[in-house]
Amino acid sequence: SALARAIRVTGGSNQAVEMALNLECTTCAALQNPDTNLPGRLRPERDFNETIGVDLFSLADLHGRTLNFLNVVCHASTYQTCTPVDSRHPAHVFSRLMETWLIPFGIPAKVVVDQGGEFEREFAKELEDLGSKVAHTPGNAPTQNSIAERHGGMWKHHARRLIHQFQINFTQPTRVLWLCSALNWAM
Repeated sequence: SALARAIRVTGGSNQAVEMALNLECTTCAALQNPDTNLPGRLRPERDFNETIGVDLFSLADLHGRTLNFLNVVCHASTYQTCTPVDSRHPAHVFSRLMETWLIPFGIPAKVVVDQGGEFEREFAKELEDLGSKVAHTPGNAPTQNSIAERHGGMWKHHARRLIHQFQINFTQPTRVLWLCSALNWAM
């Protein structure tokens, strides 16, 4: 609409205005995401880092190579960070959480995770030793970690667009780090 307005103001033809109004980005059209649902309740968390949601998800590059990402979202502010993880081993996942969230922002009072094995053993023990309460969502109710799930879905949606637009290949570690930092600052 901004392009059509600019064409109209500068005296462009009606045909040019019509073409501008019907212009579509092929990348955006190919990767269009469905509308999101609004949350059904108010969040009780008021302070940053009071409660965080943690989740792991996989994402594929243009060649179908998948990589796992650790997704961390503050429930009060919905601030989010995502970082690649090389392994789903609980000790490794905890070390990535330590680097990306615990060191810069401090220890949260509560950490909400799903039933994944990567959040058991060393992961849960280390967090509890630091003073956090680890809350596991039931396997039949993943919506209890819906903030992390929803934000992870949005992050993946935008990541797919960047992967498609910039031809990002997961065999290039610097490109993966660029992808994470670009989206972490943008979202």
